[in-house]
Amino acid sequence: NMAGNVVISGQVTGSDQSIISLTSLVGANTGSLTLNNNTNTYAGSVDVDSGILNYTSVSAINGGPSALGSTTGTATISVGDTGILRYIGSSAASTNRSITLS
Repeated sequence: NMAGNVVISGQVTGSDQSIISLTSLVGANTGSLTLNNNTNTYAGSVDVDSGILNYTSVSAINGGPSALGSTTGTATISVGDTGILRYIGSSAASTNRSITLS
C-alpha cells in the first residue's frame, strides 16, 4: 500500500467488486485518496475503511460516469468507523446511491 496522499486524475474503469478500497491503496488510518476525474466508469462498490476519500462528483444509480464511478443496480458506498468520505466538487451534488456507515 501507499502512505500519504494519492491523487488519481486519470480515468478509472472496470467492474470488479470493491474496485476502490481505500485501506488497500493508502493503508489503515493514513493518508487520502483523491478521485478528480468526473468521467470514471468503474462499476464496483466504494469502500472507505479508513483514511480519507476525496471526490469531485457522484452520479445517481444508472446516472452515468462520475468521480465515484458509474453505477448500475446496487453499487454501494461504505464508510468504516475511521473512514472519511469528503465531497470537494465545485457545485452542489446529490445521489440516490446507498451509503453505509459502520
